[in-house]
Amino acid sequence: MIEKGLDPNIKPERPRPAPFRSLKWGLLIGGAGLGLFVGFGLFFEGVIGLSGAPFLSTDIGPVVLIGVGVVVLALGVFRRRPPTT
Repeated sequence: MIEKGLDPNIKPERPRPAPFRSLKWGLLIGGAGLGLFVGFGLFFEGVIGLSGAPFLSTDIGPVVLIGVGVVVLALGVFRRRPPTT
C-alpha cells in the first residue's frame, strides 16, 4: 500500500455490502405478512363468524380486543426511543 501511495485509514468509496441484509428484511416482511394473515383470520372467524358461529361471541371477547388495542397503543406512545445523533 505504501508503494502505491495509499493510506490504510481511508475508507473505500463504495461501502461494503452488509451480510444477511436481504435475509433480515425478507424475514421481517414475511413475519409481518404472516402476522397480518393470522390476525385477519382470527378476526373474521372469531368476531364476525365468516364461516359459522363466531367463537368470540361472548361478552368478554370485545373487552379483550379493546384491551389488546389499548396495550399496543400505549406501547407505541410511551416506549422510549434512543436519541438520534
